[in-house]
Amino acid sequence: MTFFSGTGSAVTAKIFKAMLTVGSLSLIVRAVDALIYLLAAALFGAGDEMDALLIALIVPVFLINIFSGAFHTSFIPAYIKVRNDHGGPDESERVASQRFFASVMMLGAALLIVLTLALSLSGSYLLPIFGSGFNPLKLQLTRSLFFILIPTLLFSSLARMWAAVLNAAEKFKLAALSPAIKSIILIGFLLTMAPYWGIYAFAWGMAVGSFVEMVVLADGIRRQNLPVWPRWHGMSADLKQVLRQFAPMAAGSILMGSTELIDHSMAAMLGPGSVSTLSYANKIVMFVLVVSSGALGTAVFPYFSQMAANQDRRGIIDTLKIYSRLIILFSLPVTALLYYFSLPLVRILFERGAFTIHDTRQIATVVSIYGFQITFYLLSIMEVRLISALRGNHILMVSTMISLPLNILFNYIFMHFMGVAGIALSTVLVYLLAFVFLTVMLFKRMVRLIP
Repeated sequence: MTFFSGTGSAVTAKIFKAMLTVGSLSLIVRAVDALIYLLAAALFGAGDEMDALLIALIVPVFLINIFSGAFHTSFIPAYIKVRNDHGGPDESERVASQRFFASVMMLGAALLIVLTLALSLSGSYLLPIFGSGFNPLKLQLTRSLFFILIPTLLFSSLARMWAAVLNAAEKFKLAALSPAIKSIILIGFLLTMAPYWGIYAFAWGMAVGSFVEMVVLADGIRRQNLPVWPRWHGMSADLKQVLRQFAPMAAGSILMGSTELIDHSMAAMLGPGSVSTLSYANKIVMFVLVVSSGALGTAVFPYFSQMAANQDRRGIIDTLKIYSRLIILFSLPVTALLYYFSLPLVRILFERGAFTIHDTRQIATVVSIYGFQITFYLLSIMEVRLISALRGNHILMVSTMISLPLNILFNYIFMHFMGVAGIALSTVLVYLLAFVFLTVMLFKRMVRLIP
């Protein structure tokens, strides 16, 4: 008996192959991305400049994640359905799927323009809230960086939208590698301009890199014979389905994304360097999480969508069992390594230049706690993808409506006793409870499938 046995073994093997492809490419991307923060640690340490940059980034990144998360989980199942129904060799069938994509692009681009304008107008009012512990000079620096970073909302969201479409077409390589473009450009700005521009080199590098990444992915979409420029072709039944799924998913993404927003805002209350400490620690753990969850979520979602469309209950169950075992076998040793070796790891990665031994000790403590979220996070990602494929995005909205107040409550309790480490402990507990809730709701949803 092979490891990939069961009714859905062929699909499971395809998922595994796609996961290896995306995972290996994502590892390269994350390695390049890690260099950014190694450079930033040496150049700026864990002080006021990095705090200001991270708070300036928090709202644009929050909106990017909301849009891309909601788009990915609402559009991909509908696009696969349209492609299956109208993607045959006949020219009229191909035109139908292209028109559907162009109409979705029109709605997405319009929403992004509105969000970008709203962000430009509201930034001066939002930043004092998120940087509530900042002094006036630090807050002014945050504002200046914020207005440089605003265009990344439009550029990065369009890039992620096109990457999602390439993933749906099982063209994983370009979508997985494209973030490295932004990272390489940002590294170039830090190496050449940081001595002259300081922290502004980081902001300008991110803005320029996001634009170039968007252009490269637009070319990738063009090569798939899909329209790069949005165009309205009317409201179809499939488009209405996307909108019905997008609204609850966006609401859920707002609540889920609020976790990082709240964590950084509450860290800003703890004093200078607290936001940077939380962010550096999070980057170490997220290196593991983004590579593994990105590979898993990206690879599994198109196939879950196909199995859900075919009501292949047995295939879904087999896939869930296999990848749950793989996640546990992978995550538990990684968690143990992060717990026992966090101090030497942080010292090797960051302790140079403006980064001090005091910074190392603080960040290592946070890393050792953050690592306990890995198993629950990865299992939840797989469940989220399946729930979305089963058109159960309202479940995700309810989950995050529960998680958000719990995160605020746990943060408030633990940060008063443990400082920044308490915020990390809160995150672990929130992911644990979210996993339990999603597991229960998923099995209830599965009962509705035809056996």
